[in-house]
Amino acid sequence: GLYMTKTRKKNVHDNIVLLEKDDQMFLMPEVIDGRYVVEDILSANSGFGVILVAYDKNVFGRKVLIKARNYKGKIKRGNLENKDIIKNARKDVEFEKYILREIRKIGIPNTPVIRDVVYGYCPMFQWPEGEVNGKPETSLNEFLYNEPYLVLQYIEGETLKDFFERKKCTTNLESAEWQRLVL
Repeated sequence: GLYMTKTRKKNVHDNIVLLEKDDQMFLMPEVIDGRYVVEDILSANSGFGVILVAYDKNVFGRKVLIKARNYKGKIKRGNLENKDIIKNARKDVEFEKYILREIRKIGIPNTPVIRDVVYGYCPMFQWPEGEVNGKPETSLNEFLYNEPYLVLQYIEGETLKDFFERKKCTTNLESAEWQRLVL
C-alpha cells in the first residue's frame, strides 16, 4: 500500500518467508491454505499478533488481510507449557471469530468482514527462535499444520499509525477522548 512502511521479505525455506518490519522479524508461511500468498505485514503490534497483507490466488489476486498469531518469545524449545500456550491462543482465535461474526449480525458498522477462516502451517512451531537454522523442533508437530488464520476484507487506505506519523500527531490513543472519536 501507499502508506505502509516497507516490509522486507526473504524466502528462507520451503513455504517459509522471513518478514522484517519495524526492526521485528517474523517467520510466516509464504502461502496459507494453498491460496493466500503472503506479501507484507500491515501491523506487527496488534494484541492478536500479526496482521498480514496477502492476495487470494483463487479470486483474481484480491488483496486480503490475514490475522495470524505471533508466538515469538512465547514458544521455546523444550518448554513444557508450549502446548497449553498454543491451545489457549487457539481458543482466543475462536472467540475473536465468534465476536466478529456476532458484531456483523447485529449490524455494527465499520467492523472487519471475515472472508474466510483457514487452517494451515505455522513455521514458528518448528523454528521458535524465529530463524530457520539447526534442527527443527518436533515436539509440536501435532499443531504444525492446523494453525487457524482469520482472513479479513482488505480496505485500501492508510493505517492509523502511519497517519499519525505523517501528521506528527501526539494524540494518546489510549485516552477516552480518542476512543470516543473513533467509535
